[in-house]
Amino acid sequence: MGHRIASSLVLALALALAPGSAARASAPPAPQAGDRYAIQASWSNQAATFAGLAQLAIYQSDARRFYGALQLGLVSARAGTFAGLLQLAAFNQAGTCYALAQVGGYNRSGTFTGLAQVGLVNRDHRQFVGLLQLGVLNIHAKPAHTAFAGVVQLGLVNNNEGELFGGLQLGLLNNNYGASEVILALGQLGAVNYSADLTAPLQLGLANVVDSFTGGAQLGPVNWSSAQLRGAQLGVANIAREVSGAQLGLAGNVTSGTVRGLQVGMLNSAGRLRGLQLGLFNFSGQGGLPFSVLANIGW
Repeated sequence: MGHRIASSLVLALALALAPGSAARASAPPAPQAGDRYAIQASWSNQAATFAGLAQLAIYQSDARRFYGALQLGLVSARAGTFAGLLQLAAFNQAGTCYALAQVGGYNRSGTFTGLAQVGLVNRDHRQFVGLLQLGVLNIHAKPAHTAFAGVVQLGLVNNNEGELFGGLQLGLLNNNYGASEVILALGQLGAVNYSADLTAPLQLGLANVVDSFTGGAQLGPVNWSSAQLRGAQLGVANIAREVSGAQLGLAGNVTSGTVRGLQVGMLNSAGRLRGLQLGLFNFSGQGGLPFSVLANIGW
């Protein structure tokens, strides 16, 4: 009996001292998806929920829910919900992003709330609420009832299909033709500006095209309002359907509907005149004289 016990103890001791047994005994369990880390750094990071300081990866940082300061992936940084200071990567994607900044070559957010979204291409499928969206191409795509709310949207091309509320939209091409409503406190500045319904103090460009404009003035060589103009058009050629305000065109002003206000240009034409025309040639379908030189008054 004693001999068998002694033999068992010797065998157990031999197994314990065998090579690799200590490593197996002391090795931590493999990390599982859903673990939380203070700092997670590797070639590629994945976590169902990350709560800590930073998630750093050479290739990709991926978390279904990220709560921390920095998510960095040289190739990709993705989070279903991101709440932190900075998401930085060549490609950023966040279903819901609350951040100081989202910086990358291509940013895509379902909902962004923060100070700045900076990238070569910025694309928002739902809501953007922030101070600045800066990119070569800014796209605000449209599911139902979406909105862009920011102080400045700055890009070579700005395309908005949802509602747009902001201070300034600045780009070579500003296209808001799919947007249901556009309200800009400072204005829209670009080489070419398109909007469905625009409310702004100024629309400035080489060509300004809107369905309806309400505000200060459309200023450019060519200004066109296919529906209603409430304000002024100042350019070489001004075209509108209905005018409540003024058209000042070097070459001429053409309104197919009613002019309630003033037309000044070399040639002025109104479907119906309820105001004053000053120009070399003046035409009115109804109100005032059908044709006059220098001035025409209708009521």
